[in-house]
Amino acid sequence: MITNAPDEASRLLLACLEQLSLPYKDAVRVSDDIQKSGVSMKQFLLRNHFDVTKPDKKRPYISALTLGVSYFAGGFIPLIPYFIVPGNKVLLGLWWSIGIMVIVLLIFGYVKTAVIRGWSGRQNVKAGLWGAVQMLMVGAVATGAAVGLVLAVDQAKAGSESLVQS
Repeated sequence: MITNAPDEASRLLLACLEQLSLPYKDAVRVSDDIQKSGVSMKQFLLRNHFDVTKPDKKRPYISALTLGVSYFAGGFIPLIPYFIVPGNKVLLGLWWSIGIMVIVLLIFGYVKTAVIRGWSGRQNVKAGLWGAVQMLMVGAVATGAAVGLVLAVDQAKAGSESLVQS
């Protein structure tokens, strides 16, 4: 096909690149580069056009369910200590909530990295630990941003109320 019908092969190659969400100009440039090396064009078409499997029709629903359950669990887990501690010990619930989230973020960061890189081997364990620390840092920054936003809204509300009373 590449030698007998190069225009058809070029169209197939460009269609494959467009499915990767490349902008058209970039897809044309990559297509030209691949076409210049005939062997890689053949390999690319064999791997990406003729051997592409159709995605499972249930996949979007499974992804949506997974995300929904994850967001629910991520929002509910930090609330559990508040249900357990007595009503007059809200600060204790806060500290337990922070501690639980630190542990959860560390575990999630390690597992996420280990699933991608692998579970065994010194390098993978080190990468997993670093992934855990990174996840904790991202969680801390997100928490700081949320607290900062709440404080900013509270100050803006207090400022507007003082203007109304004047």
